[in-house]
Amino acid sequence: MVEKTLISIIIPVFNREKLIVRTLESVQNQTYTHWECIIVDDGSNDNTLNIIASFIDRDKRFKIISHHHVGNANVLRNIGINKAKGEYIAMLDSDDEFMANHLSRRLAKIKEWGCDGIYGSYYLYNGESKELKFARNLKESENFLDYLLGKDGCAVVPSQFYSKKTVLKVLWDENLKRHQDYDFSYRYSLKNRFVADSEPTVVVNWLKGEKRKVDFLSTKQFLIKHISAIHPDVLGFYSMNMLMKAIQYKAGKSIIDFYKEVLLNNSQNMSYTVRVLSKKPILLYLWSYLRGYI
Repeated sequence: MVEKTLISIIIPVFNREKLIVRTLESVQNQTYTHWECIIVDDGSNDNTLNIIASFIDRDKRFKIISHHHVGNANVLRNIGINKAKGEYIAMLDSDDEFMANHLSRRLAKIKEWGCDGIYGSYYLYNGESKELKFARNLKESENFLDYLLGKDGCAVVPSQFYSKKTVLKVLWDENLKRHQDYDFSYRYSLKNRFVADSEPTVVVNWLKGEKRKVDFLSTKQFLIKHISAIHPDVLGFYSMNMLMKAIQYKAGKSIIDFYKEVLLNNSQNMSYTVRVLSKKPILLYLWSYLRGYI
């Protein structure tokens, strides 16, 4: 098969000297070869840039764009998308991996299904074993936020693939630092046909015991932006999960402020349990203790 369709792979990166090699090797190992990989660096000060330079020396399909440090992957993603020359855009994070058939399958399916974009199932790797996370299409009357924030939501960034012309009309919200993928996926789905691929073609690496910083102010910002679009049942489920996460990360008073400002102001969309626990923090902490969260 003659490969005529150029695919642009966008990777934002900052200080990933220990992880970036396997990510770039997964790109290099694609069975579909007509691609460019645009790596947008956020001012890395470790050995990341030297590693990237070594890949560029051997393979000119890799390209680097250097940017001063902003600490926001969305800014970097938008830069990469705007610089892309490909007809299609494939997203990848700097600590994750494509399986060898990712690009070939995405391109074949987007043409076969006649859709604008694809998200898909993936393997979550914890350093010892892989767990399959299954992506599905939306149910009738379900919106993309309800799907993502519900019990089985699955549309991770490295699985996403879209035509460039459609993604340019949406782009990533550069004001968000939390749930950027939820926000983008929801807004993209409102304007485009976004379809699930049940076959996993990416690996997301989240090592066992690894903790990642949670920006609860950004979570609040995300909810304020979209709360009216979230089904009450989903909001209750999501709220409780975020509550437990805040306790796990020892957010302390910030979680109380978070719920007072965001959720209690929208009490009509909250379950009874969430309302009670939010108004009575001592019950929340007792409940969490008994369930082993703290």
